[in-house]
Amino acid sequence: ARAFGRSAELWLAGEIMRAALQQVAVVQDRLRVDSVDLLLHDLRSYRLGGLSVHASTVYERGIVQFRIRHATFFTDPRLHVAVIPSLGDGSHARQAFLIPSTAIPELTTASSDRGDGGYQGSFRLDPIPDRFKPFACETSELGQHVLDRVFA
Repeated sequence: ARAFGRSAELWLAGEIMRAALQQVAVVQDRLRVDSVDLLLHDLRSYRLGGLSVHASTVYERGIVQFRIRHATFFTDPRLHVAVIPSLGDGSHARQAFLIPSTAIPELTTASSDRGDGGYQGSFRLDPIPDRFKPFACETSELGQHVLDRVFA
């Protein structure tokens, strides 16, 4: 699971760098003390933004699930959660989701994994439920979508 998640982080960092054309520095956090996986620095405006990246497998019934730990999560207007669904063959689904951290508590339900509290998100990929539609984008355009949303 860690390798799967790390792969999604590296893929998304590459997509952001490709879309930014050397205008944004992307830093990967190696410490697990908060939910920021990628720290973004816009070199033109000097603004900062953060991403929490969650890779998710699309289950056979077309269900996407993701979980965010309470202990490391916080909400901030400059922090977004990127949910990248992957198909059984390892390719990415056509749709990805970029969700403001401030929307996570209302989009998810409380969960517990071995006593570790968290936010559990679960939804069908086709059709995308109305509550997740505002956060959907083409996976191939996720890098540009991140830049547009984080540095809007």
